[in-house]
Amino acid sequence: MATDEAVRNDRLDRRISEKGYTHQTLADAVNTMVEEQTGKPGGYTPTAISKLVCGTHTWPHKHHREALCAILDATAADLGFWNSRSKGNLGYKDPKEPDVRRNEFLRGLIAAPLAAALPPGLVETAAQPIETPAPTRIGMGHVDQVKAWAELFRAADDAGLGVAEGMAAQLRVAASYMRADMPGTVKDALKAAVATFHRVVGWARYDRGDHAQASTHFNAGWGYVEESGEWWLRAAILTSAARQAISLDKADGALTMLGVASVRADRLSLLRRADIAAVRARAHGKLGNDRECMRAVLEAQQLFSEAGDHPHPDSAHEGFGTYYTETLLTSDLAGGLFELAFGRGVEVNRTIDSLRTALQLTDEHARSRLLSTSRLAALQLRHGDLEEGVALGNQVIRRATGTTSARVIGDITRIYQVTEGRRIKTAPGVSELRHHAQTFLRTL
Repeated sequence: MATDEAVRNDRLDRRISEKGYTHQTLADAVNTMVEEQTGKPGGYTPTAISKLVCGTHTWPHKHHREALCAILDATAADLGFWNSRSKGNLGYKDPKEPDVRRNEFLRGLIAAPLAAALPPGLVETAAQPIETPAPTRIGMGHVDQVKAWAELFRAADDAGLGVAEGMAAQLRVAASYMRADMPGTVKDALKAAVATFHRVVGWARYDRGDHAQASTHFNAGWGYVEESGEWWLRAAILTSAARQAISLDKADGALTMLGVASVRADRLSLLRRADIAAVRARAHGKLGNDRECMRAVLEAQQLFSEAGDHPHPDSAHEGFGTYYTETLLTSDLAGGLFELAFGRGVEVNRTIDSLRTALQLTDEHARSRLLSTSRLAALQLRHGDLEEGVALGNQVIRRATGTTSARVIGDITRIYQVTEGRRIKTAPGVSELRHHAQTFLRTL
């Protein structure tokens, strides 16, 4: 669409009809209110109203705009008014795209604990204007906003703040943007942004144990990118779905997903390929295949070590280049090794070392750190240092207070089950640990 083409303001036209005005009677009402407010005649004509409806004019002067809003009982955004000169237009390339009105971002969600756990500046970036219902026209500014929402909620979820319901509500706003008018290039970018948001929400649902909802979101995200999406995004969605499949004892299916994610590995960064290999290690660990698990572990480590020397554009998406640190990779790999070490006593020392490294994760990855702590506790109780296992088990239970993570709860359940063994049950401190675990699980 050419940038000099006027776009009819259907919102204003509809509102005028709903309120029972004609262009003449509305112009008269505006003039009366302006004169009452300023002491000067309004000077509006039916032609002025027609130009607003036709989109020839999009931003009435202040007093006329305020009068129109009061008479039609709506905000400027509700009436489809937008100001091409506004500095708050989110960087739209097309000046005819409507401003997104400022609103408090998810009232009550961005509380002090959330803000403290997030990287500096992220809340400020994400807490930008939102519009409900969806705007009639979409620009790249809206796409950037959806990306910021997804990044904010991913960070909040990683910090273990239990915001699954809030992010699902915000995703509905983002998905509604797909129904608006937009150029083809914007639509492609919006599909990718909404698909990413679906993946983020799907992961949060998976962590809560809402597997049906998680699958729905993963499938929705895949639906946006299956045919023509970028390879990095396909890989991101498939690896998330594969992790869920592994947790549901469907490791063979997970390996199939990872095969699809890797089908064009040449189009992926080495960092993305390291992530895929780490999930493959988890799948083989779940299947008890120690040879293939270790092969995948070594592959992931090698790919990660080479990634720094081979920059790739896909590492910029979702901030993946800085997000997927060596410590996070080690935590990831420890998840695969744990299956072997805990169940079969294979690679116990290597797994303990990896889990201890994972304990160095920052508060931005508080949940991953807690999961690593719980697995280290279980592993030490079963195959290693009982005293350390008891101390770590108690630490996990204290830190898990209020958690909504089904994975964390499952790990505490495993710690309790491990302590039922005859050798462990009578060891010093185990009785108290069992009591704490039992109390925690009863409060759920």
